[in-house]
Amino acid sequence: MPNEQDSQKPSKTLYDSSVAEIARKHFVAGFSQALGGFFVTILTWIVILFITLRYILPGLQPTLNQFTSIFSSMEKVTGNTKGGQTLTIPNDLIQQFEGQPVK
Repeated sequence: MPNEQDSQKPSKTLYDSSVAEIARKHFVAGFSQALGGFFVTILTWIVILFITLRYILPGLQPTLNQFTSIFSSMEKVTGNTKGGQTLTIPNDLIQQFEGQPVK
């Protein structure tokens, strides 16, 4: 059975709350929401990474190996191993084919 003092005790309303109490409750609620969003984002990235590494990457492996071999052969042709050298065509070769139509 409820006590008589409990029934006479006025309940606290929103208007009775202090500014600091409201600010603290809003801060805790916002921080909790941000932290939850951060964890959901991290969890989503982990799932995407797992699916990519487990299922998608093995299917693309032959294509990636082909790209690697193409790029290594391009480096051999151009001599571009450090990124600074490029293939140069001698001037006499350019003059020999100058004015001829391209087939």
